[in-house]
Amino acid sequence: MKSAKLGDPYYPVAGAEADYEKLIRSINDLPARNYHFADEAYEVRDGVLSYLHKLELVDGFPSSLIGAIGKLKGYFARICLVLHVVRYHDPIKGNAGQSEPSDPGFTPAEGERLRKLLGVDLTECLSAGIHASTAISRETAEAAKKLILEFLLPHMIVLYDVVVNGGQDRDQLRSIANFILASDKDRLRPSDFTAGVRALRGEPEQKIREWVGRFCGMDWLVAEEARLGAPPKAWQVVSGLREHFAERRKQAQAARAEAHTILKAGGSRGAR
Repeated sequence: MKSAKLGDPYYPVAGAEADYEKLIRSINDLPARNYHFADEAYEVRDGVLSYLHKLELVDGFPSSLIGAIGKLKGYFARICLVLHVVRYHDPIKGNAGQSEPSDPGFTPAEGERLRKLLGVDLTECLSAGIHASTAISRETAEAAKKLILEFLLPHMIVLYDVVVNGGQDRDQLRSIANFILASDKDRLRPSDFTAGVRALRGEPEQKIREWVGRFCGMDWLVAEEARLGAPPKAWQVVSGLREHFAERRKQAQAARAEAHTILKAGGSRGAR
């Protein structure tokens, strides 16, 4: 989350709360509907579900975190539904009752004829949003994906780390990430990790594979193919990773260079 900022004592809180109440009441008054993903949104949905499934298979995550990641699959659909309904029925933004293109043959005279026949005013039904789109768009699915992968998932990982491990995993993950970014090697072996990450020195290979597996799940590394049933002997750094984190890579390299200088000088920052 972002750092705390000084609040605005003049922000119109009462007005925002009133707008939110209008939105909730508007949605609450809607008739029951069946919603579905538009054809172009299926690709986004399938990508999110596939990525979350891959994370569930990562070695090294505590079982409680894996269970929470599994629940995100259902959250994705629910968030899509919330965003879609809000988009089409927000009275503040003027979207209430926003509808799909209507049939040009539906004239006022036809509406009056059906009202007498059925006893229902279809004009009022339309204004209530009965013909609002039930197809969740790709744009809405992308927004839900962003909330899941860029907000909920990172905060969930940190939360379970603090609850289960007292925050130890976070520091370990950062040290491994900094090593991957700072290194110039595109192919990393277990011995590279034990040599480059102090906290991994002396750890058995199985434990190293568990830590590295997390970065495979996050698309930082790809395990090299090995014979069936055998663990990978090395991992390839994903193309473009270091360019994407170019600024963080510079910081990691500078920190490692400083540490190396300190060690050569006798192990003290004050040594000259």
